[in-house]
Amino acid sequence: MNNQMISKYNLLIICLIAFGCGSKTEGTQTSDSSESSGIFAMFNEESSWEPEFETVKDPNESAFTVNMPKGWKTKVGLERVSGQIRECGFTISPDGKTRMFFGDPSIPAYSLPMPQLGMYEGVNSGNPMSQVRSYVPAGNFAKEYAGLVYSKMEGFGYVSSEEDPELKREFEQAALKVGVQSKVTAARVKFKFRENGEDMVGAIRCVTSEAGYSWIVNISGYTTTPAKEEQTKALFAGMTSSYRTEPAWREQENRAFANRMENDRYESNQRMNQMTAAHQQRMNNMQSNFQSHQQRMSNMQSSFDNYNQAYNQRMAQQDRNVDQFIDVINERQQIKNGDQTGKVESGYNQYYVNQSTGQYFGTNSAPEQIPEGYEEWQIDNRDY
Repeated sequence: MNNQMISKYNLLIICLIAFGCGSKTEGTQTSDSSESSGIFAMFNEESSWEPEFETVKDPNESAFTVNMPKGWKTKVGLERVSGQIRECGFTISPDGKTRMFFGDPSIPAYSLPMPQLGMYEGVNSGNPMSQVRSYVPAGNFAKEYAGLVYSKMEGFGYVSSEEDPELKREFEQAALKVGVQSKVTAARVKFKFRENGEDMVGAIRCVTSEAGYSWIVNISGYTTTPAKEEQTKALFAGMTSSYRTEPAWREQENRAFANRMENDRYESNQRMNQMTAAHQQRMNNMQSNFQSHQQRMSNMQSSFDNYNQAYNQRMAQQDRNVDQFIDVINERQQIKNGDQTGKVESGYNQYYVNQSTGQYFGTNSAPEQIPEGYEEWQIDNRDY
């Protein structure tokens, strides 16, 4: 991806990280039992079970907080992988049978194919976290992801796949808050498998969002036993809805983003100025080369004209020399009358020619009377 595309992509990903688990984007939130009770009721209205949460802060950059089940094995953190930002969290129940997660640092950022720019389907730009791929709707991506992660498990199979309009609306609103018009799809895919001889169920919640020439994936999910599925749904809802971005980190990222945009603009202007100067230099060189070429052609033409003139003169002189030589051998003399010329026997001072018959006679003295029909022709004293 070029700098402009990366900047637009980072703007969107930062926005969706702030909203990454489908929650509010401002302030730091600790666990609140009244809020949790309402969320749990959405999934299991008959259950009075309320697990206890503890607030965990991102240890890497203090970018966010999230409520995780207390007493579980938990790891959360903001990951920066090959220039991409990912918020991640993973937790396992004490008995090891229930697992919940949000975010996956292995999922790359995607650019749409643009053959006119040499960006074809499946091309990797050299960055392992940047790949060219056509947009994939959330439901299809969630099934693909579940299959990739769990398909080798015994008895794996899909149970259901359905769109999630509410999640779609929330992500669209999050993008609009930063001025990005995006194409969003959201879905939940359920599946089953067996682990250590026990039946297991799972769900993947996925959002794919396209903006401009790129698109990104937000993914989360859980696996558990059928008996604990409703409780796990409530835990999962409590975890994902509790995600809060830290304002200080948000402000820092906004400044960093603004600096990157300014640097991109500066570098873009520098490259444009360099390209313009290089283009102007090429045009000047072309004009100079053209003028030099024209001068060379003119010189060549002048040389050719001079050579041709000298050649013609040499050829004419040679012709006269040959003609003279032949006249001497044949004892002939050339005479002329205006533009007319003729060959006659040499040895006389004057020649008279009959125009009608072509007969002539020569004499060394002027005749007393010129025969009728004859007129005098002059000896052609050519410059041999």
